[in-house]
Amino acid sequence: MTFDQQLTERIAETRREILAQLDDRLKTLAADLGQVASAEFEARTQSAATAVAAAQADAEHRVQEALAAAQTDAERRAQDTAAAAQADASRQVEEAVAACRLELDQRAAQSAVAAKAETDARLVAAVAAARQEVEDAARQTSDRAVVESRAASLQSEFEQLERVIQAVRRFDQARSLTDVLDTLGDVASREAPRVALFLVRGTRLAGWRATGFGPSVDARAIEVSSDEASLLWRSIASGQPLATTDLTPGHRVTTPFGALGPDAAGLAVPIRVGGETVAVVYADDASDGVREVPSPWPEVIELLARHAARCLEVLTLSKAVQPIATTPPRTTAPRATPPARSAPTTRADDDESARRYARLLVSEIKLYHEAAVTEGRTGHNLSDRLRSEIDRARKLYEERVPSEIRSRSDHFHQELVRTLANGDPALLGASGA
Repeated sequence: MTFDQQLTERIAETRREILAQLDDRLKTLAADLGQVASAEFEARTQSAATAVAAAQADAEHRVQEALAAAQTDAERRAQDTAAAAQADASRQVEEAVAACRLELDQRAAQSAVAAKAETDARLVAAVAAARQEVEDAARQTSDRAVVESRAASLQSEFEQLERVIQAVRRFDQARSLTDVLDTLGDVASREAPRVALFLVRGTRLAGWRATGFGPSVDARAIEVSSDEASLLWRSIASGQPLATTDLTPGHRVTTPFGALGPDAAGLAVPIRVGGETVAVVYADDASDGVREVPSPWPEVIELLARHAARCLEVLTLSKAVQPIATTPPRTTAPRATPPARSAPTTRADDDESARRYARLLVSEIKLYHEAAVTEGRTGHNLSDRLRSEIDRARKLYEERVPSEIRSRSDHFHQELVRTLANGDPALLGASGA
């Protein structure tokens, strides 16, 4: 039952109680009225009316007071009820909030634990996957690096082999001693960082060509005197290639270009023609660039120097010319068997062979006596300065070239003018040659 229903029922009950009391009193008055006289009845009636009015007024007053009291009581109870309800509701709300917070905290803790476990599992899986990926990548990179390194090494070897083949072809195409030495200096400089070529002139070495030493080094201005500590002269004395790495630790050795660093290596290779050393090639890896270790440059330099020596030997000793068909035999006894047939030659062929032989002889003079050639040109007395060398070469020319060819043209003198005198016969001097 609601509060309004309770209030309404209380008021109705109070009204019934008052009306019942009034009814009882009226019945009493009516009985009394029947026993008294009419005057008295009227008085009493008036009194009764007054009493009834007073009773009604009192009843109404009591009703109003009851209503006011009931209303006040109802309001107080309502306020108490509301306060209690509000307090109870607040308590319930607080309890519900606390319960929800507790539940949320528990769920959050559980979720955090589960999330952490899941995160840890994912992290472990990710780390494992990353490690595997790194290992696979490293293995692939390593395999690729090995393959690429091997491919690069093979490519480098192929390129070096190709350079050596090209160098041999250039040597074989050389037609003079100067060509051979220039070719050696050029091809050797492609294999070693620093290369220098020296000519043997008695007890000194004269610089011919230098590459990789910078613009401050003039090869033609370098001279190396005979010295037991010199790497070049030690190589010449032994007749074999000599490297700084071949020497015992602490052994003093000098190079034409100063001391080498602790990680650098120097090499000297003598160039021998007919059992005599005519030049020496020097090479080292003491450059500022990246040094390749190990490197086959010493072996390649030796190979090139040896082939250059063979070419010089062929040009100088074997003359590197076609045999002249009319050359008389040098035997003192008749042959037991008929001479082998040779291909017929023409006068032009004989003249060309003689001309090439003369060019070789004169080029040799110019090569090994460059200083004297320069001085003879300046003094216009080449024939006097180089008399012994020219006579020796002319003798070799006359022994090799038949007289009928020499009578047609003096190819030897022509080469003296062209090669030694730069085409100016006046440089030979008054005595000629």
